[in-house]
Amino acid sequence: MDEKRFWHLIEQSRQNTKHDYELQLSQLEALLNPLSEEEFIAFYDIFNKLYAQSYNGNLWGAAYLILGGCSDDGFDYFRAWLIAQGKEAFDNALANPDSLVKIADNEDIDPILEEILGLLYTMAVEKTGLEDFSEKTQDYPYPEISFDAWYDQKTGDLDEKKAKKLFPRLYKAFW
Repeated sequence: MDEKRFWHLIEQSRQNTKHDYELQLSQLEALLNPLSEEEFIAFYDIFNKLYAQSYNGNLWGAAYLILGGCSDDGFDYFRAWLIAQGKEAFDNALANPDSLVKIADNEDIDPILEEILGLLYTMAVEKTGLEDFSEKTQDYPYPEISFDAWYDQKTGDLDEKKAKKLFPRLYKAFW
């Protein structure tokens, strides 16, 4: 399993789902079930690497605008949703979080996907036979992040002037 295959499986899971995340997760599960334990753990590791990579202050700011506020749990579920959107959306969002307006500005979309985290954990337990399978997986530490580019520490809320400059399209669409 490499990243190319990982993204191929994500894209396959998205086919014909039209933002129906329950269907996408069902399709993803069907695609992952035939994998060997080793292949699945490699998929799981790639997911977790991307998940850690997406722990980014500006991406959190974009999520904050899109969701109308964003807790740490909300950001976790947002990042899981972002990975499920495919490689192009993921790469574009990391390079320029304002690009998310292309995929998140749709009333049919709820940009959180907590369920994929549960699915992958449950499948890992089933594949390994272990409740704690951490010895079989890689650890990807999260980087230190800053909210200074969009958040006002004094008010404890979005700094609208900074956010409008940093995320002009998201600001216009969601705030």
